[in-house]
Amino acid sequence: MFFMDKAKDKRDKAAMKDATGTEKLTIFGAQRSRRGALLKVMSSVETKNPGWFTDGCTEKRHKDVKGFATDRLYLSSDDLSYALGKRGTTRKKLAAASGCILEYVGQWCFMAGTEAQRERCRKYLKWLTAQRHGPVSLGSRDLRGRDDWDRVEVKRELRSQLAGNRGQELRRVEEDTSTFCFMAYNEDKSDERLLVFGYSQANRERAIRQVGYWLYV
Repeated sequence: MFFMDKAKDKRDKAAMKDATGTEKLTIFGAQRSRRGALLKVMSSVETKNPGWFTDGCTEKRHKDVKGFATDRLYLSSDDLSYALGKRGTTRKKLAAASGCILEYVGQWCFMAGTEAQRERCRKYLKWLTAQRHGPVSLGSRDLRGRDDWDRVEVKRELRSQLAGNRGQELRRVEEDTSTFCFMAYNEDKSDERLLVFGYSQANRERAIRQVGYWLYV
């Protein structure tokens, strides 16, 4: 990654810079790596110059693109803060669990990856922000056909340990195993269980073992 200027001499370069106020940044590498780097640059620039990339931005969802593409989704200020987390930990968690590149440019969420990765990321983001308003319910219709989840039955008397200070233990499990975990009710709210999401089955199994260890040992 480096700045590229086609000006032939210093005077031409100075004139070009004065005229446009910008320089070209060139990014080389694999497609996924290039897009990840580009989105990080966009996020940084947008923070310092609001609207630079997002003025006129609209939502975009590549439903018919199976391969690599970038979707855009607008987030409210409150949802953005919740989905970012302290030092970006929540954003990184969703990206790791879904296998999707996830960056926030202003109040816009950019999701880059294959169709499966983008759809996982979009769902995880939806379920995450829903938690801001109270308990979440995920029933059989929500989970039917998905291959990225497992459940952990938690005894009623132990469920409180997944909140409060012990909730930090669950966050550490997520970080260590690249998963997204939360308590959710079934359709009729008659049962609450811990759901473990992530594209990697091996990572989900590791998360389940770790949760079982600190809950029951």
